[in-house]
Amino acid sequence: MNVNGKRFLKIVCIVVLSAICIIGCSHRDLTPPVENWKFAVMCDTRGDNTSTPGKTCLNDEVVRAIACDIKREGCELVIVPGDMVNGWWANGGEKIYGISKGSTPYERQFANWKEAMAPCYESGIKVYTIRGNHEHGWSAVYPPEPPYDPVAAPGIKKAYIEAFGADNPDNGPPGEKDLTYRVAHKNACFLGLDEYAAPHRVNQE
Repeated sequence: MNVNGKRFLKIVCIVVLSAICIIGCSHRDLTPPVENWKFAVMCDTRGDNTSTPGKTCLNDEVVRAIACDIKREGCELVIVPGDMVNGWWANGGEKIYGISKGSTPYERQFANWKEAMAPCYESGIKVYTIRGNHEHGWSAVYPPEPPYDPVAAPGIKKAYIEAFGADNPDNGPPGEKDLTYRVAHKNACFLGLDEYAAPHRVNQE
């Protein structure tokens, strides 16, 4: 290739690259900017380790204060990854495990939590929850040791789904409805993964 041919090729390359850059910049300029928005993450709002009869099984005052702050900050959704209430642990009964005489029922515990979070619910702020061990059950030994096989507390899963199932999307895999899910909101995607529905396994469905 002679000198003129090389110059022509260089000019063509420059023109093509310039066109690509201009098109790319124009495309970005036409894309509307993502609107800034806020979300909140909170967890482990359960009560103390005493087993006082009639206890609410959550830290009411702190949860209410957090809910008010979330509303005041203008958050659009809340992610709660577990341990919302005492559940099976130190729930006011004679035994520290499970539900026994004098203990606060699971249904009442979850209702207490939702009452404390009223500023969010009443403002239309979406609240998405995931179970922690206090919403499932205890380990066969304490402290927990491998293979970490928790024992499900009777009735607590049903109470959890009745309290929060309607708030969680129904797009999870079979057997994990209202437990595992995804939430798409504006430019973000949140995954709620329940670790107790299929322990020690990866659900690839």
